[in-house]
Amino acid sequence: MSEESGKALGLQPLDEGLPQEVKTFATELRVLFLDLGVSLRQHGIKYHYNNSSVSRFLSGQRMPQWTFVEELMQEKAARGSAVRTEVRIHLRTLYDAALQAAKPHDKAHRLRDELAVVRADLDSARVHEKVLEQAMHARQQQIDELQGRLSLEQALRSQEQITHSSELAIRETEINALRDQLAGLRQDLERVNARISDLEQHASEVEIALDAAEDEEEAEAPALVPAEQRLRALRVDLHHIEKLTKTAGWGGPLGVTGQKVDDIREKKPEARTSDTDLDHLVDLLATDLAQQVQASQEPGSLFQRFIGERPHGAYSAEYKASVLCLTLSAVHRSRDRQAEQEQWREQAASHFRSAYPQFLGSPSSTGRKFISGAGYVSKTTDQDREDHSVYRQRVMAAFEACQDRLNPDLQE
Repeated sequence: MSEESGKALGLQPLDEGLPQEVKTFATELRVLFLDLGVSLRQHGIKYHYNNSSVSRFLSGQRMPQWTFVEELMQEKAARGSAVRTEVRIHLRTLYDAALQAAKPHDKAHRLRDELAVVRADLDSARVHEKVLEQAMHARQQQIDELQGRLSLEQALRSQEQITHSSELAIRETEINALRDQLAGLRQDLERVNARISDLEQHASEVEIALDAAEDEEEAEAPALVPAEQRLRALRVDLHHIEKLTKTAGWGGPLGVTGQKVDDIREKKPEARTSDTDLDHLVDLLATDLAQQVQASQEPGSLFQRFIGERPHGAYSAEYKASVLCLTLSAVHRSRDRQAEQEQWREQAASHFRSAYPQFLGSPSSTGRKFISGAGYVSKTTDQDREDHSVYRQRVMAAFEACQDRLNPDLQE
């Protein structure tokens, strides 16, 4: 990248005092960023970085997390110019060398990078799992439909004493082929589930190592231990709340509020956690909570009001309110405000009890049945009901884990 291009972005020439590995990586990072044709401000707005943070990354003054580089490559791919695999590997090699030169003892930084990669792989594996499950469901529906047609044809031909063995054989062949496909999909799903299990175990091990590394960091700076311990507890609390929303499948804070919560939970370098910023986060959470409480009081349709039934949206709003209350409780815990912590914890329990289990909806209907005059219709199987029951239990367990973490009586 030319010096003129760097100045156009508001960047100064690289400091000659930087380690050579850092200068090499920063130069390549600048080239990648320039290819996007965006300003520091435009990129910062889209990916929630401060302009100053992006500037320091590109100037070699601060090492970014690897996710920052991944975002640049994803943006380039979205613009029709995907980064080749060998270039990606080359950038990662330069990044590792620069990180080692800039922060040879920063074990926590490297572990956060590793955890981000593992989580990305885990998200990809879960998407693959969903795709396989949908494909299996589609094959099963085809088998059920063909089996129903075959049974109907056999019955009709038996009554008419007509034999069309060739047509029946075709149906049998189609069903057998679909069953073979279904068996193959089941094997693929088993492999994906095993990979998910391995990735979850790996993520757990990295998180434990990261906790230990952060403990070492705190031990090296005893004057910061009390404040850092509270912020670390806040991040752990927010991870538990995130686990609840992921188990339920939805429900975390969105927009600016959600981004601030994510920045603190993932300990991004640009995330600020001063008392003033936490006060601002409390205000944002309270505003979102007021909106959800109002939504939970919506009366629903005339028929629902007549039969005394709440609309599903009201239950959803109650659940979202419980998540916001848990987050408020966690923030107040980090400020050592036990009264407010307990107040919001109790409100979270109240909203959750009002929402559970209705906000989780009804079991899926993966089965099929034939009704004369109506054809094939969906039906809820025993497996569907069992899966939904397990789902409900997992959500309840995740919520209770959050409640226990935020219970002042159970804290050391």
